[in-house]
Amino acid sequence: MRSHKLVFILGLAGLCALGLMLAGCSSDETPTGGRVGINEQYSAVVEQVNEVVDASLTVFGQGLQTVANAKTATEPGQWDDGAALSANFESDSVLSSDFWYVLYDADIQTSLSEIERDSILFTQTGAPVETARDADGMLIKHYWDVVYEQSDEPYTEYDLHGDFIFSGLNTSQAHVSGDLDVVVDETDPTASPEFNRQQTISATFTGFVIDENDGDWANGCPASGTVDATVQVQYQSGTAEPQVSNWTVQLTFINGTAQASVSDGDQDTTYVHTFRVPQ
Repeated sequence: MRSHKLVFILGLAGLCALGLMLAGCSSDETPTGGRVGINEQYSAVVEQVNEVVDASLTVFGQGLQTVANAKTATEPGQWDDGAALSANFESDSVLSSDFWYVLYDADIQTSLSEIERDSILFTQTGAPVETARDADGMLIKHYWDVVYEQSDEPYTEYDLHGDFIFSGLNTSQAHVSGDLDVVVDETDPTASPEFNRQQTISATFTGFVIDENDGDWANGCPASGTVDATVQVQYQSGTAEPQVSNWTVQLTFINGTAQASVSDGDQDTTYVHTFRVPQ
């Protein structure tokens, strides 16, 4: 899974530094203890869970930086109201009567269709507000769907839905929690025999703390927090009967590095994954 940008970030001016911030998250991984692979699906499960978490951290970082830029903007009218904020979106956007920004972008081609739809609500002491400048909290509903229609080369399809709650945006520590569901469907018709692997992932993010330092939110990577995920894998090779396995994964963060445990119900193993480049 590539690291996806929130639609509402794409058209904002002055966010060149954000790209550098997001580049700080990496994918270093060192297995520690247990077996490197529980069975032939272990590597695929670990890779997808890590990418789902990494994509979510990107959403966290972009959402936080949007609010940070709103609070520090000096250009008159740039962040004064929802209409001005909406005017900065390159994607199609709608401000609803209850202050939800509903943002939409699509790329439809012959062999590929990609749709992103994000909704964001800024809040102050729990009540909706129209401008990010006044926000101490926000809600993000993140949706991403991509479908490849080529049948003669390897491809992967994604269907992702996430709901995240942010608080403490007026302090030096933001708190984030939420849930994410994604179906990842991988097919390789060029393999011999052809194979298909479908992973259904449900992840809960709890107690994430992201530190602010001089307007930047710690590279979008958490000081603490946990992810509890369940993964069901259905794998079919050629004309053989599909095999189904069920997994649990837990990641516990300390300053951007996660200690992860993985189980298929019979065997357990652990690994360490770093989601940021150390300073």
